[in-house]
Amino acid sequence: VDVKREHDENIAAGVAIRTDPAANAKHPPETTIALIVSDGPRPVAVPDTSGKSYEDAVAALRAKRFSATRVDDFSDTVPTGTVVGTDPPAGQLEPRDSQVVVHVSKGPQPVPVPNVVGVTVEQASQSLQSSGLVADVQNFAPGQTVKSQSPAAGTPVAKGTKIPLVL
Repeated sequence: VDVKREHDENIAAGVAIRTDPAANAKHPPETTIALIVSDGPRPVAVPDTSGKSYEDAVAALRAKRFSATRVDDFSDTVPTGTVVGTDPPAGQLEPRDSQVVVHVSKGPQPVPVPNVVGVTVEQASQSLQSSGLVADVQNFAPGQTVKSQSPAAGTPVAKGTKIPLVL
């Protein structure tokens, strides 16, 4: 017996599909019989759902007979509520009815505002900039000390937020 495998859309993996020559066919003794065994349905490419809403991504995945699980991730480049990508990635062949993780953006990760009260305006500006924030200096004068900031140190804010400083 020679075992051969092939995909079959209706027969589960590991189940015999047929023999070659066919059952009940006459053949000479010592003839090799091929047993064709199912590998199950042919794998399907994961669709590209990047940039779609989660609901649209789930619909696209279900159309290809995948199930979906949502995971929310921070992203500096993909708008909140939009699909960043999938795992397994788009284009990868996977068995139908398998699970696909859909990564959805929850926007940029907030950063804590550093404490810049009591340092020079130049040091404060550099500290804010290294955190991804922007100093909004009122009454600018070189070398002056920062007297107050808003919001308070440790407050989580989005990258690029302007932090008002009073000298």
